[in-house]
Amino acid sequence: MIFGILYAICFFICYIPQIYKTVKYKNVEGLSFSMFLLSLFGYIFLGLNLWSKKDPDPGIIANIVIGMTCCITIMIYIIKYRSINSNR
Repeated sequence: MIFGILYAICFFICYIPQIYKTVKYKNVEGLSFSMFLLSLFGYIFLGLNLWSKKDPDPGIIANIVIGMTCCITIMIYIIKYRSINSNR
């Protein structure tokens, strides 16, 4: 269980630099919307799989919640900043 939670924390930390850079420079060039969309679907399917189990691992649940939150955050910035940058 502790390793699952540590994994979720490390996974969250790996998203922070990309989110920070995107917000700071308001530039999403080179980011793939489809990659984050597919990751989001992966988390949804993993969550549905865990829902069917009797005793899901809290570390995996934390990973799903954190991963989905990070994917949605980056996807929102991609939509927002692509429209801003395309008007220039």
